[in-house]
Amino acid sequence: MKQWVKDQLNHGKISKIYDASLKSLDDRLTQDGFLPESFAGKYAGAFTRSVGAHALFLLELGRPEQAKLLLQNIIDVTKQLQLPRFPHWYTVEPLHADTQDEVDGDGHLILAYANYCLETNDREMLDKYYTFACKMIVSMFTAPYFDDGSEHIDFGKDWAQYPEILTQVAEQDYTVNPEQLNLVHNFNFEHTREYHMWNCYDFLTQCFAGKAADQMVVLMKKQGDDKLAAWLEKKIQAHRLGVAKNMTFTLDGTKMYYEMLTGVPLKPFPALGWPLFAYMATDWEGVDPVVIRNSIDYLLGRTTLIDPVTGAKVNFMEYTPSGRIFPTSLTKMVGWTLEYCYLTEKWDRIVDWIHFFNGNYGEGMLTEYLMPIDKDGKPLIHKADLLFADALPADARWGVEDAGNAEQCIWFCRTILRLRKALNEA
Repeated sequence: MKQWVKDQLNHGKISKIYDASLKSLDDRLTQDGFLPESFAGKYAGAFTRSVGAHALFLLELGRPEQAKLLLQNIIDVTKQLQLPRFPHWYTVEPLHADTQDEVDGDGHLILAYANYCLETNDREMLDKYYTFACKMIVSMFTAPYFDDGSEHIDFGKDWAQYPEILTQVAEQDYTVNPEQLNLVHNFNFEHTREYHMWNCYDFLTQCFAGKAADQMVVLMKKQGDDKLAAWLEKKIQAHRLGVAKNMTFTLDGTKMYYEMLTGVPLKPFPALGWPLFAYMATDWEGVDPVVIRNSIDYLLGRTTLIDPVTGAKVNFMEYTPSGRIFPTSLTKMVGWTLEYCYLTEKWDRIVDWIHFFNGNYGEGMLTEYLMPIDKDGKPLIHKADLLFADALPADARWGVEDAGNAEQCIWFCRTILRLRKALNEA
């Protein structure tokens, strides 16, 4: 079975999908580091989450010079527009930014910047952007984003004043208070649930913020910023306590992570979905490996249906509080699922997903998500009886949405790259 999977990843249809998706990313990346989100034009501009993800992927591909271009482009635009944080998305011709605040996107970018600097020792990138990166991670772990009772720090828009403010922060006597929530607040979490932004404390944001903080501590110490690193380490301690205490629950004796906390008064969202796979994207040490495995295994069990085309057993991205399966799958989550199944030796699941791609896909670019359609091409996900069903209709087929979508291509391709390396070296 392992050899068959290896052959498929290297020479099968899934390898052709990887090649086409990677080529689409390469073809649209401009010489000055601008990455359009949509190959087909569904989305305008470059999206912060995707830029950060692509920079991380390019580092794994051994292309640090392209990762640098991406990081320079988005940070320079942020500075040029005098924005206090990274934009949700932006364009360069004309220069424009959607300034809706997504703190998880900030986490993607700061993690990519820290990883780049630690891998390359690029003095130009350090001298030009280090204090801005420090400002971003510090603001992420103070009010209004970090609910630990700390006061808001007003950095303003003048980058020249950042070093002085950061020096003042480093001198603060911060004490961890376990009674506080100690979680990173995302005021605009871009989710598939109900297709709107959620004001919440979501698991994905905790992973990217936590991993970015870990890497920035390493970078700070390398820069000799020991006091600021010590301040951030205390924040990291508080954050890990918050995740362990406030984002876990026990079901039938099994401890798991919540997908998100939301509402007024604040309460857990009573279902699980794809944000739990953020652990696969970040490998954040603040996550208990036993608890996340329990969580993902439970999610996979609750969201599994049989593909009527190939007979493959595949999982979908979330179930609802009423227990309904939403029969659509983000393809980045498919990538994360494949990587998780490799690490936990669920080879039957990997085989099923490969059969699914072989039977339902061409050899072109990866799509944003797959959704069930009927024989006439009409979406089935609007039919309530399907959402309650234990199986898809026998005549259901799969429609595509935004082929070449950057975020989906990036994470899926990173998984295939990793699995190829692991299997080829085994």
